Amino acid sequence: MSTAKRCNDSEGEVSALLHPQYSNSPSDPTPIPSAETTTHLVAYFTLGLFNNATFVVLNACASKLLPSAVGGFYLANSLPSLTTRLTAPYWFDKVSYDARLMISSLLMIISFVIVGVCRDHPPLLLFGVSLMSVQNGLGETTLLSLSSRFTNRTLTAWSSGTGIAGVFGYLYTLLLNDYWGVPLQTMLYWSTLFSAIYYAAYKHVSLPSTTAKTAPTTK
Repeated sequence: MSTAKRCNDSEGEVSALLHPQYSNSPSDPTPIPSAETTTHLVAYFTLGLFNNATFVVLNACASKLLPSAVGGFYLANSLPSLTTRLTAPYWFDKVSYDARLMISSLLMIISFVIVGVCRDHPPLLLFGVSLMSVQNGLGETTLLSLSSRFTNRTLTAWSSGTGIAGVFGYLYTLLLNDYWGVPLQTMLYWSTLFSAIYYAAYKHVSLPSTTAKTAPTTK
């Protein structure tokens, strides 16, 4: 047995232990490659792009939004995401994929609005930044978990999107704010449109069964 095969088997066993409702059992068969249509792969690429681009856009604006505490800004944009990832195994099974992605999308909007409105109020501004960090962690852990329902093509599409997110986020900020002179607050408000694109992309994800978007029923 090759090392890659052993790794894949181990990952499958861990996934089955953490998420038995989605294990590859007779009632929940191995993901079907035919479900990965071009639309599905583009959707996952888009999800990866916008899930991480929001984080990058805020970081790119850190020195302009809070020049006196850039380090604190970066921490607010990182620690809540880490906390979300660490606690996910304890509550993800109680919340459906649909609910998690809806919350993630709403957090994008709320965060950009709070950061735009509260530029002169650092505590509130950092609160808005921390909400985006939660969004980033919630969206990433949810979509990576969902990707286990498919083959590696879906994971590749996601990874490509997240890989481009860094370049996209900084170019977006550079072109709109620095080159074209769009006010920073206006740019942040425009960025709320990311949420609509993000959620629309999720709705174009093709699932092998309709039950994949629901949390298990606990008795």
